[in-house]
Amino acid sequence: MRMRAKINWLNAGGLLILGLAFMAVTLYYGERNKGKEIAYLRTVLIEEKKGQLNDLMANAYSVVKSANFWTDGQRALNSMRFGPDGKNYYFVFDREGVCFVDPEHPDRVGKKQLDLEDADGRKIVREIIRIADQKGEGLIEYRWTKSGAVKPVRKLTTVKLYKEWNWIICTGVYLDDIEKAVAAKESELTANTFRYLAYQAAIMVVILMGVLLISLWLSRRISVPIGDSLKGISDISRHVAVASEQVLASSKDVAANAAAQSVMIKKSLDSLDKIVSGAKSNAKNTGEIDRLLQKTDHVLVRTDSSMKSLNESMLNISQSSEHVSRIVGFINDLAFKIRLIALNASVEASRAGEAGNGFTVIADEIRAMADQSAEAGKTTSTLIAAALEKIGEGANQVVMSSREFAEAKGAVEEIAALLQVIAVSGEQQDRELARIHEAIAVLEKATDKNTHLAEESALTADAMSTSAEQMNQVVAGLVGVIGDRRRAEDGRAPDRHALSLTVPQVLPGNG
Repeated sequence: MRMRAKINWLNAGGLLILGLAFMAVTLYYGERNKGKEIAYLRTVLIEEKKGQLNDLMANAYSVVKSANFWTDGQRALNSMRFGPDGKNYYFVFDREGVCFVDPEHPDRVGKKQLDLEDADGRKIVREIIRIADQKGEGLIEYRWTKSGAVKPVRKLTTVKLYKEWNWIICTGVYLDDIEKAVAAKESELTANTFRYLAYQAAIMVVILMGVLLISLWLSRRISVPIGDSLKGISDISRHVAVASEQVLASSKDVAANAAAQSVMIKKSLDSLDKIVSGAKSNAKNTGEIDRLLQKTDHVLVRTDSSMKSLNESMLNISQSSEHVSRIVGFINDLAFKIRLIALNASVEASRAGEAGNGFTVIADEIRAMADQSAEAGKTTSTLIAAALEKIGEGANQVVMSSREFAEAKGAVEEIAALLQVIAVSGEQQDRELARIHEAIAVLEKATDKNTHLAEESALTADAMSTSAEQMNQVVAGLVGVIGDRRRAEDGRAPDRHALSLTVPQVLPGNG
């Protein structure tokens, strides 16, 4: 089938579908409006029935009020008829369900009718009593068989309590005339809808014929330009296919390079992580050394203080030893004087003869004790001199030790200062390494994104090549459809080498 015939059928089919859709919409809204009008009509008619029932109940209530005894009211209500052919009537129950008025069924008068049911099995007398007890008056709808009829119809009944006699006055009207009026209105609206649809169908046929004529004229005018355009599209699709193949190859190279760069960046990032870990460990060790040096400095300060105290103690000992030496010298002098005294006493005792023998013995003992004291003083002097010499040597050693501890303390302070500088440098190095790590992480994300984009580009180029081939097939089919195969066969494929000059090449390693 040629293109022109297809265009004509397409136009006709589209217009037909549009017309049918318009008719369907018309039918839908017509049915919806019909439903609204019928519902409104039913509501109006039911309201009229309610107004009629109110008037009827007012008449019955006035009759009952004007009666002297309930028997007079009973006879009056029993004789009151209304409606077509006088078939509608009043009926009365009390609150116990005893019937007082029912001209249609006189056999029920004077009997309880609590179990009286309508066509659906509802105990309507009990419901009437409940309405009267709860509200005093109201409406009830049920299905009841009209006099002389076979099928039950809907009936709307109004009830009202007359408290003086404990009566419940009831009367109702049948609603079958409302259903008849609604059915007639529905038939009228349906007929109007179908008549409007027939008008629309006639108009649609006229428009369809006109559109077909115009479509035939237009299809003759545009078939040749479409054939030329399809030939151009076919050439472009072949160019696109060649270009997509070149883009696909370039995208694969870019993806491979980006993947290699991503691997190298990840390795660099792992090495940098190790360096950062080592720097953090060095910083931790430096802090520990600084803590130990501070502890050593405290120990040296305490040691220096102890050495000073020791030096002062040794000076005090030296001074005490000198004092003892002086005391020992005094003892030696005293011993020498005692010996002289003992010697003089011995001389005087020898002069005295036998009377001085006792003094001679005592003088010898005193001289011996003086010699022992002199010997002990000499020994003590020797020991004190040796002690003073040792104390002097110890004092010198203490002074030298104090100087060495002071030098050690100065060295510790210098080391602590250097460690502080190293710690500051380590923190700065840690910050710089963190910046480098962050920069490499950003570079890694960018490389991964480039890899992903290159892969997407390759997929897109592949899809574009497939789409170009599909477009070639579609164009060939369209050319055959419009009867222009000779033009499609005359068109030559473009030169791949000439076309490749217009596509930028992405060399490996430039990613």
